[in-house]
Amino acid sequence: MSQAQPYSAKTVYWLLAVGVLSFAGAAYFMVYSESDVGAAKANAFSYSAIGHKAVVETLREVEIPVLVSRVGSAAKAGDSSLLVVAEPRLENWYEETLDAAPFAATILLVLPKWDGFKDEARPHWLRLAGMVPRKYVESVLRSVDRGGAVLRVAGPLDWTTGSLGAEPTIAYPQLLDSDALEPVIWSDQGILLGVLVHDGQTIWILSDPDILSNHGLGQGDNAVLTLRLFDMLRPAGGAVIFDEAVHGYWQPPNLWRALLELPFVVPVFLALATVLIVAWAATARFGSPLPARPPFISGKTTLIENTASLLRFGGFGSAILKRYADATLRDVADRLNAPRKLEGAALIAWVDRVGTRRGAQRKFKDLYDRASERGGHARRDGPRLARLARRLYQWKREVIDGS
Repeated sequence: MSQAQPYSAKTVYWLLAVGVLSFAGAAYFMVYSESDVGAAKANAFSYSAIGHKAVVETLREVEIPVLVSRVGSAAKAGDSSLLVVAEPRLENWYEETLDAAPFAATILLVLPKWDGFKDEARPHWLRLAGMVPRKYVESVLRSVDRGGAVLRVAGPLDWTTGSLGAEPTIAYPQLLDSDALEPVIWSDQGILLGVLVHDGQTIWILSDPDILSNHGLGQGDNAVLTLRLFDMLRPAGGAVIFDEAVHGYWQPPNLWRALLELPFVVPVFLALATVLIVAWAATARFGSPLPARPPFISGKTTLIENTASLLRFGGFGSAILKRYADATLRDVADRLNAPRKLEGAALIAWVDRVGTRRGAQRKFKDLYDRASERGGHARRDGPRLARLARRLYQWKREVIDGS
């Protein structure tokens, strides 16, 4: 007595599908899960007013390559890209980023200005914001410019922007007073953007982050100024790399994450698709099975094919061709009413005279002599014998029906 199955085949398939999807979802969240990345602070992940998410997305919209890096940012930038260190908050930020080996050749340092507390009801929003102490900003600045000082003045100001054209819109500007910096954007109150060469690195220093932060990017011509600024600072054809390890979001290299990102996700997907197709082909066929051929096939065609195969296998091609030539001669003589007393060479000569008058391209005697020849390998001479038989047939049609 057979035991009843507890589940139908359809139910088993659904259970397998749910299990596979659950496993895939768990693997995805294990690889890509983040612990409150960005929050509401001043970084490239943040959607808050003081965050930098907007400038990252704006650069991508205008097709400037952007990478938000969480490990080895200086090495990724090298000599060909712009490394952006925006509002660093680590005490050893300089040693970790600008002084790293191999170091980045071109750096944009954005000095910190704002800090805030996130709204617990809306984690990506700020509940309260305020300026960081000026002494802390100066400590960040003096890592690269020991004589520099930070100034906070009331706006609006008259700006000099040089070739950049667009002017910044900042309510409470934070500026620099420095003899080491060459000013690029400045007013009579101080420097907004300056540049210096420090230990072989070209360091651009932006004193106020408001022109590129989420809350300030849409003010006045700040967006135009920011795009022109990044286009001027980055090496030709290079990318813009925002370093987020400096904000504590350091992340070690992850092989599984790399395999699920471009360009490696393409060969991984193709490999998985190949495995699935091979598994499918091994477990189920495509369509209904082909009917089995019967052991014996009847009919005239089969009889002729089998007879021809046996004769070809036995090497009787030359003998068959000679008989075919004799039969062709008799058939043509009968159809043309040849004299009955003619035989052999006389009959061949007679049909050739008639064939010449009817426009035959060949002489039957030549074809007949070649058909009477012996020699060659009986099994390998099939193509030659077939061509000669075809020419005999063509001669017959020309003589009987005309050329």
